[in-house]
Amino acid sequence: MMWMQIVTKPFMRMTMQKMRLAAYVIGAGLWWALAAPAMAVVAGTVDSLSGSVNVARNGAAAQALTTGASVNEGDQISTGADSWVLLEMVDGASLTLRGKTRMRIDAYVTSEADKSSSKSWLSLLEGAMRSVTGAIGAFNPPSYRLSTPVVTLGIRGTDHETAYYPPGSTEPGVEPGVYDKVNQGETYLHTQRGDVNLKAGQAGFSDHQGARAPRVLATIPAFYKRHAEIDRRLANRMRLIQARREKKIEMFRQRMQHRTGASGGEHAGPQQNHAGTKNGELRREHARMKQDSARREASKSHEGDERAKRLQERRTRRQEEPR
Repeated sequence: MMWMQIVTKPFMRMTMQKMRLAAYVIGAGLWWALAAPAMAVVAGTVDSLSGSVNVARNGAAAQALTTGASVNEGDQISTGADSWVLLEMVDGASLTLRGKTRMRIDAYVTSEADKSSSKSWLSLLEGAMRSVTGAIGAFNPPSYRLSTPVVTLGIRGTDHETAYYPPGSTEPGVEPGVYDKVNQGETYLHTQRGDVNLKAGQAGFSDHQGARAPRVLATIPAFYKRHAEIDRRLANRMRLIQARREKKIEMFRQRMQHRTGASGGEHAGPQQNHAGTKNGELRREHARMKQDSARREASKSHEGDERAKRLQERRTRRQEEPR
């Protein structure tokens, strides 16, 4: 009996330890599962809104958004009729959703250490929106992607407005499909039928069925004029966001230069038109012109030497000829 007590007590202690460890692991797993939604990656914040604006996240029922609230990766944001919302993203970009619009934030990551790992992936499910790109679009345009059920859009440092109206949509008298209007920079529309590039002041279209390649429109669709009324009301808010965006882009540029400069890497800077880029291009063009001029002068000098040499040879031959 005493032997059984001696053996049983250590065994019971080991069993209790394992049970406590198992309970700890299970509890930690439950905590992580419950805490994961709270630890979602923040993509931006609500700058301002009007009307009915909701967000659906983590499979839960949609909830109303309020000014100052965060929006996260995976969120689906929707607006009601005569409603709008202006979002300021973490990289300084801004997104303006028009009325009766559904948009999903698929991924939104900024990285100073590796700009290729930054990404701004959005899906426009229905309706219309305006996108003004921030640091991600400035430093790594291929990392920006706006998808629709018909078209995928890419940018080159851009302010553009995209609309997707499926059949039976809320926009009467408009051919179903995807529209994009460029205010600044460039965009391109990609489908299985082909691509089209759009420059500032142009609008493009791809039909809902994707039966034809996307094309440049001869005129800007009339609904963009109505959308512009919202932008006029938001002009002051947009200017404030623009000022913060420029500061963020400059901050990113300096930090990336510091990182690449320390290792002797390539210059890190926004891939868009600005004064520094233009001055650099002018300096390089001036240097090329000087090199070309030097080569021409060297060629002329060589040709002059050759002519002088031939002339001297003729004179020598004439002197050597018998008289």
